[in-house]
Amino acid sequence: MELVQEFLRARAEKRGDDAAAMLHDNASLGTVWGYHTGTANFTEFLKDEPHFTKRGYLKSAMNPKITKIDDNTFMRTYHFNRWVGLEQSGTPIQSVWPHKWRETFFVKDNKLALVTCSRQPTSVWDFFLFN
Repeated sequence: MELVQEFLRARAEKRGDDAAAMLHDNASLGTVWGYHTGTANFTEFLKDEPHFTKRGYLKSAMNPKITKIDDNTFMRTYHFNRWVGLEQSGTPIQSVWPHKWRETFFVKDNKLALVTCSRQPTSVWDFFLFN
């Protein structure tokens, strides 16, 4: 769990090189912006990430609520709206509230082997209760 916390902290503090060093050579990194597979791809992404204007998905990374799912498998859930793809959201009001995302981290040999990121279904309750 400490590795996952340090990985998120390095990304939040704009230390892309340190974050890239915590990933396996052929790891896949899933983010709200897509998947990056292979050392060259995720290293380039993590170096560019500090320059993004929308980094709200890393706000909670300083104090992440990480859940242990199984041995070497961890998960965190957070809210973030990319403000892209509004036409895919269904109704105009759904494009306003932040979407719920889930990241799952798989650790192997003290390095991250796979990070998945997927958007979770949202409902009116999510809008009012911010679950």
